[in-house]
This record gives sequence, C-alpha cells and structure tokens, in this order.
Amino acid sequence: MRSDMKRFLLALVALTALSASAQNADLNTLKAYAAKGMGIELYESPHSLEVGGRRILLVHDLGEVAARSLESHELIIHGFTHKQEIRELDGGATIVNPGEACGWLHGTPAAAVLDLETKSLEFISLTEPAWKV
Repeated sequence: MRSDMKRFLLALVALTALSASAQNADLNTLKAYAAKGMGIELYESPHSLEVGGRRILLVHDLGEVAARSLESHELIIHGFTHKQEIRELDGGATIVNPGEACGWLHGTPAAAVLDLETKSLEFISLTEPAWKV
C-alpha cells in the first residue's frame, strides 16, 4: 500500500477523535482550520469511504448507525468513549477507538496507528510530563 494512504488513515484516526470536540465547538471554524492548517477536510459523522480497497466507516458514537451499516464496512473507527479499544464483530469487521486525542477528559492524549495491509494496530499514549509543555 502506498505510504500516502497510510498517512491519510492516520489523519482520519486523529480527526475521528477530534469529532467529539466538534460537537461543542464552532464546526465551521474547525473545518477551516483543518483545511488551511492541516490540508485535510472534516466530515460529519457518520462518514463512509474507501481507502486502499477497504471500506471504512468513521463515526463518533456507534449508536448513530444501524448494525447492518457496521457489518457492511471492514473497518469502523469511532471515538465516543474516548478509551482505546480494538475488537472484531462476528462478521469480521474491526472496530477501533483510537482514544482521546487531547487528553481533556482522562488526562492522557492518545491515538492509534493502523496498517491497512496487515490490520496491525499500535496504540500510542502520551504520559506526563512529556506532553505538557
């Protein structure tokens, strides 16, 4: 898989976690910042897309979508609980929660790096005092 696709997915993981913040913020401001500062686009939840031949669903709360929608995707990335998680559905779909990007709720910024070819996942957590500058 091309490295730009992997980077694209990493940006999606980060933005999924950011979507929780968007619910309480000015969404237009966040979209403008993402476009100008990061060169990416924010999407409303849920959002379905295909990357590297894999169907991916981005959703804040899994309760926002029907079970059939979850089953029709190979990878589901969500952020509602703000806790890192990976699990498989009976139909083979993988559910990933990258954790809490900013560390506001639980005090530890977190993310996930997923390799789309192997579906291997690495959770990353920044512990104090390294991230508090």
